[in-house]
Amino acid sequence: MKGLILKDLYTVRFQIVAGSLFMLLPNLMSLIIGDAHSISTSDDFSNLLMVMLYGLLNFTNICLFSSFILNTLRSDVSSGWVNIQRTFPVSGNVIIGAKLAASGIIVGGLTLISLAFNLAAAFLFGLSIEMMISIPLCIGVYQMIVLTPLFPIAMKIGARFTGVLYIVTETVVLGLMIWLLISVLNSGADIVLLRSLFYGGLPCLAVICGILSYRSGKKAVLSVN
Repeated sequence: MKGLILKDLYTVRFQIVAGSLFMLLPNLMSLIIGDAHSISTSDDFSNLLMVMLYGLLNFTNICLFSSFILNTLRSDVSSGWVNIQRTFPVSGNVIIGAKLAASGIIVGGLTLISLAFNLAAAFLFGLSIEMMISIPLCIGVYQMIVLTPLFPIAMKIGARFTGVLYIVTETVVLGLMIWLLISVLNSGADIVLLRSLFYGGLPCLAVICGILSYRSGKKAVLSVN
């Protein structure tokens, strides 16, 4: 499996590195001009705006650039690898597992980059440490929930539809999460319930999605075209 993971990482390494370098500019600019948030008449409101800004940057860093891993599906088809790999003594589950592992490595790396900038902003501008840590971590877990089911599904219906499938899945899952968050807040739930949902519910859902995707890989991988 190690070789398969490295193959997928090498396939998209330039895109990931270029994307990460590209996002360094807005992240650095947010630190440089961060003191401007103090001009607000309300410290709480200005801090909320800053947290939202970093949340948006985190979402872009993690979700946009980690989606490049889906390009390995098309690359496998165009290069003929999808036919070659069938001659190897590896099961479909292992092939899917390698893509899940590569996704986890990329999402984890982008999450750590976002976390580093968030912590710097938290110490420099007095923002909530918990929020600045939890936002990138939750976004990273959320992205794994989105990505993991796509590999067996895309392999079954065809790699050419991966882009559309990703956009639809990303939109639907994000919409459901926003709806759930609003519903919980409107119900008057306390912070303990919110923490349980995001710190416990999201990771559990990500694990379930990963297990289901891994187990479904044996049949799905044979239908790539």
